[in-house]
Amino acid sequence: MKIDRARIVVLALALASAPTATLAADDETDRDLKALQGTWTRTSPEGVETTYSFEGKTLKIEAPSRSYTMEIALDPAAKPEKTLDFKIVEGPEDAKGKTSPGIYKFEGDDTLVFCFRPQGDRPAKFEQVGFEQFLTVLKRKPKAEEPKALEPKDADAPLPEGWPDATKPGAIEVKRYPAYRSAVNRSKEGMDRLFMPLFFHITQRKIAMTAPVVMTYDPEAAGADADGRGAKGEAAMEFLYRSPTQGEAGKGLGPVEVEDRPETTVVSLGLQGRTNDARFREGIASLRAWLGEHKAEWVEAGPPRLLGYHGPMTPNARQLYEVQIPVRPASEAK
Repeated sequence: MKIDRARIVVLALALASAPTATLAADDETDRDLKALQGTWTRTSPEGVETTYSFEGKTLKIEAPSRSYTMEIALDPAAKPEKTLDFKIVEGPEDAKGKTSPGIYKFEGDDTLVFCFRPQGDRPAKFEQVGFEQFLTVLKRKPKAEEPKALEPKDADAPLPEGWPDATKPGAIEVKRYPAYRSAVNRSKEGMDRLFMPLFFHITQRKIAMTAPVVMTYDPEAAGADADGRGAKGEAAMEFLYRSPTQGEAGKGLGPVEVEDRPETTVVSLGLQGRTNDARFREGIASLRAWLGEHKAEWVEAGPPRLLGYHGPMTPNARQLYEVQIPVRPASEAK
């Protein structure tokens, strides 16, 4: 019988991480079922990682281009090797419902080995045989440590001199900023091309990176991502200098301008987690509601801006942002 290699690859990915088997009454089955729980990984020779997550009788496989859900039935009392059957529940249409026989074993607490055939007889040995029989070795992924509380010092780069700490997520506060110097890039086409010229400018001028990156744009424009990129319309991005005396104000490299900013007072809302234009709009609405409640003290004095304290290497859940609106005392507005 001719074997569909594409289907075999799908099945190979799937079985390589068989989940907990059908719940059985005997202690051995319960023990192996529990041992399978959690997340395991396999890294290909090309460095591509595939994740296998076992929860109860279900296995979920996350590969870079595809994902699968499977059901597993195991028999740890079988001889000469423990056996398992796995069934693809969610995946490519031509693979759904297919069940393949295999064998498995644990090597210590952190290694799980599977061998299976996409079709035909169950393997007798743990060995790879062309495209007919697949051997997969998984390593247990350590449980993630409980994330510690976020602090301003956890920003990806130092703050400029005299700048206040990041606002705590969920809090609203009035903050005062000293005069500062920054490299600014502007566009009438949105944020898409603002970052790289700024990065090239500070690299060539040997200006150390600071946090946050300041972004001013219209959040009503659709398509902005966590960094404001994709937003259309008038937009500006600033990389802040460490001190107002660092470098020189004036023409920067390419489209970049180096500008001196005056002292600024803002009302700020702290955010945590990946932030897009929708959260930016919600943050602005929250700040304007707060200003409505404090109109005897403060009035809006400039366009809203978004401050980002972390880059893409920081996990999304731990990224800090602030939505800010410049303000001035209400007494000065009369």
